[in-house]
Amino acid sequence: LARDFEAASGAIARALSLDASCATALYWGAHIHALSGDPTLAEDYANRALRLSPFDPHSHEGHIALATVRFRLQRYDDAAAHFAKAVQANPRFSVLYVLQASTLALAGRSEDAKAVARRVLELEPTFSIRRYLDFAGFVKSDLREGLAVGMRQAGLPE
Repeated sequence: LARDFEAASGAIARALSLDASCATALYWGAHIHALSGDPTLAEDYANRALRLSPFDPHSHEGHIALATVRFRLQRYDDAAAHFAKAVQANPRFSVLYVLQASTLALAGRSEDAKAVARRVLELEPTFSIRRYLDFAGFVKSDLREGLAVGMRQAGLPE
């Protein structure tokens, strides 16, 4: 959250040296590396975690990391598919719908994006892009702003 990716990466490496099968460390390591721009390690960690613990209550974290990697590669359809899996794994986490709507819009699937955006507003009637951007301050600005573009295209309120 402090955007100290080097320290976070070191902590994950230490945790995995103690227990290479710790799905939680793998999920969070996947996030750290997806956000810091190491897609290969992010994918490795996420896929290992999902294989080790596919029904883990935190499995959505692996899908978020995989979606983040795809988003950074501008593979928006693939990102949307991973966000859909994250939603399926944790349907009460409204931010996942926001991310899915954004990537669907960026993939050119406006009707699907608008349908998911309506679901966002059912779950979070006071949702706004500005509040999301404030909340996601730990995410690098290029990624945050790219997601905001998709949110606007999906019709989410500013």
